[in-house]
Amino acid sequence: MRPFLRYARLLFIFARTCLVRDMEFRGNFWAGVFTNIVWVGAYFVFIKIIYANTQAVGNWTQGQSVLLLGTYALTSGLVNVFFSRNLAELPTQIRFGNFDFTVVKPVNSQFFVSMRYLNYTEVGTLAASILMIIYGVILAGIKVTFLSVLEYLILVACGLSIYYSIYLILMSTAFWFIKVENLWTLGETVFQVARTPMNIYGTAAMKVFTYVIPLVFIAHVPAETLIGLERTYEMLIGLGMTALFISVSSFFWRFATRYYTSASS
Repeated sequence: MRPFLRYARLLFIFARTCLVRDMEFRGNFWAGVFTNIVWVGAYFVFIKIIYANTQAVGNWTQGQSVLLLGTYALTSGLVNVFFSRNLAELPTQIRFGNFDFTVVKPVNSQFFVSMRYLNYTEVGTLAASILMIIYGVILAGIKVTFLSVLEYLILVACGLSIYYSIYLILMSTAFWFIKVENLWTLGETVFQVARTPMNIYGTAAMKVFTYVIPLVFIAHVPAETLIGLERTYEMLIGLGMTALFISVSSFFWRFATRYYTSASS
């Protein structure tokens, strides 16, 4: 219990210092919030344009697709709040030797590298995505229950964990290669597939997106839970894939850090 409280306290300190930093330049902060709201709004307009010419995409109605897109925006926004800046800066820290200051700290290096900076401008993304989810539920005429909301939140947490784990593995390759920033862009491109109904890609692709690169758990399966299409085995697979990816990414991080020779070597 004590280690948990210690890391919770550290996270609180990180959150407070990052908030103070962002509030020093409030104009820039609110501009970032507004920009993120506009980005989510652009996704919403895109959905509206598509469904102006069709009734369904892959058996997903307009309301269901809005819910799906809102779920993707929510998961992506949470990743950007907690992990994006931290993991994106890892290759630069390694290349210039700044990672030295991380390995000497009396704290788990993976935790510190992943959670040091929080991006508060993403509150715009989170607020807009929640509104989109609510609108999608209303538009689709979905009757939500406490159990369906609970399952939805659990699966969103699974998608967030898988999202983070894949990014951690990609960025950890910086311990061997000089520049891996393009892998971040590649990951972003691949993950954007999750904002569309996954069943439109066919059975073979669905198996890949479930068991190899489990993108279905980022938005597709959580949205199915609220819609009422999710099956029990999908929840079990999601929990299993989450545990697997967290374990693999943590092991890969420990393995990769052994190859760090520091700037003074």
